[in-house]
Amino acid sequence: MAGLLLSTGRLTLRPFREVDLAALQQIGNRPEVARMMASIPLPWHLDAVRAWVAAGAWRGLPDFRFGVFDSDNRLIGAIGLEGRPPALSFFLTPDCWGRGYASEALEALLDFVFGRFSDLAEVTAEHLEDNPASGAVLRKSGFVEAGQSTCRSSARVEAGASRVYRLTRQAHKAQHDEIS
Repeated sequence: MAGLLLSTGRLTLRPFREVDLAALQQIGNRPEVARMMASIPLPWHLDAVRAWVAAGAWRGLPDFRFGVFDSDNRLIGAIGLEGRPPALSFFLTPDCWGRGYASEALEALLDFVFGRFSDLAEVTAEHLEDNPASGAVLRKSGFVEAGQSTCRSSARVEAGASRVYRLTRQAHKAQHDEIS
């Protein structure tokens, strides 16, 4: 679905295009970004970026990655799901940290996937313990901590301690019913 767009008050989420790859590579090559992601090596070469985007292409399933664009249509990050149950991942360029963009993008994505995929019971997520901001974003969106684990990052020498979260369809709906 080439025209698929998710819009919020400040953001647009959409499938990546070829024109987005250089900006995505630039964000992912930031050490402070790559070391928090399992699948982004340093350096992140353009061929690897292209393969990462192709692996997460929209195919009508809860297994995809979208670009996150600001109101000036500037790529500021990525968000998506992969695996079974779908595991959430997201990142933003550091100059956009602390502005609520991650929470806004996450809410749009969750509303979309729970609305579109009626058989989707839950979404999981994981963040490295030295990235507490991601945990705060997850909890704000209704995710509940479900345990601890160890996460490997292609941009780190050793695995790091991580926290695992889950969000059920019912919890997401209850949170939205509470807001309404």
